[in-house]
Amino acid sequence: MSVTNARISTDPNLPDSLSSGAAKINRSFDAIDSAFDSINTGLNKHRFADTLDHPDGSVTKEKLSPEVIELIEGSADIVKIADVQMLGQTTIANIPQTYCHLKAYIVARSVANEVDSYFTIQFNGVTSRDYWAYNTTTPQNSFAFARIPAANADAGFYSTGELLVFDYANTNIAKSVQVSQISKRQKAVAGSSSFTGGTFDKTDAVTAITFSTSGGFTADSRVVLYGIK
Repeated sequence: MSVTNARISTDPNLPDSLSSGAAKINRSFDAIDSAFDSINTGLNKHRFADTLDHPDGSVTKEKLSPEVIELIEGSADIVKIADVQMLGQTTIANIPQTYCHLKAYIVARSVANEVDSYFTIQFNGVTSRDYWAYNTTTPQNSFAFARIPAANADAGFYSTGELLVFDYANTNIAKSVQVSQISKRQKAVAGSSSFTGGTFDKTDAVTAITFSTSGGFTADSRVVLYGIK
């Protein structure tokens, strides 16, 4: 910038005068302001969006704070407890006692050399005759509400079922259960469906559920257990 007698020139005709320099500075500030406006618009759009879209997968669970993870995972009314492949006798143990009810979804087939096999359920490892089906007057040593396809059934045919255990952590009541099940064994033979239930005559909280069938389950048999808040 031109200097006259150690002072800044005020002559607007000089290329580096205060007047022409200020114009350059103002243009620079205008460009900076415009850039910040654009950035702020993008940030606010991201900040106030109902759903944040990160298709590149850049936001992972590891990047979230423990408080956010707890909020997300604890917000659902139904929470997955276990997802287990059934082979032989299969037990889901150490069931958390923090839910109101339990629900299990089951896909099953037996390896036994027969068309179908009984599918049985026990709680807490109890094998005594404390399982009362709703339609009998004689207790059994397990719930055996359903039969599932076995080795002599048509290939690829499986049974599906849903188990509900109500108020499972309440130590003042016996445990009521409800089971719905659909099973198709052979194409040429009608299948079966059922909606049934019973009472496990123990007031202990349910901490483990065991699933069994004759000879064990095929490798694609599976049970997924959920807790209901």
